[in-house]
Amino acid sequence: METSEILAASVRMVSALALVLGLVVLAMYFLRKVMSRAADPGRQPETIGILSVRYLGGKNSIALVTVADQIIVVGISPSGMSTLARIEDPAERDRLQAITSRGKDKTSFARQLSLYTSRIRALKAPLEPSREKQG
Repeated sequence: METSEILAASVRMVSALALVLGLVVLAMYFLRKVMSRAADPGRQPETIGILSVRYLGGKNSIALVTVADQIIVVGISPSGMSTLARIEDPAERDRLQAITSRGKDKTSFARQLSLYTSRIRALKAPLEPSREKQG
């Protein structure tokens, strides 16, 4: 084989590889778009959510789960999940949702971080002049 034939064959091979890789990336992009639309049509509010989880030790826990307008108590263990109870009383459902949503803060992590760092700076500010007097 001549050098020109080897060069031509390697150019064909590299271009074919680039074409195949491009098609794979393009297919992944379109699949991701299609799957995200199918998974969340119209960006509807969540119909399934976890209100609270209490770990019991090991790999066992109990969770309060909302499904549509129901609250279900679910036991979770290594062997599987099982329904422990269903909260049927509307007043009790409202009370549980109020209790579990009370502790959730809707602000972002960045906002919380800046709030805490400003509090720490405010606490350190009165201490700094006293350190200068000692030194």
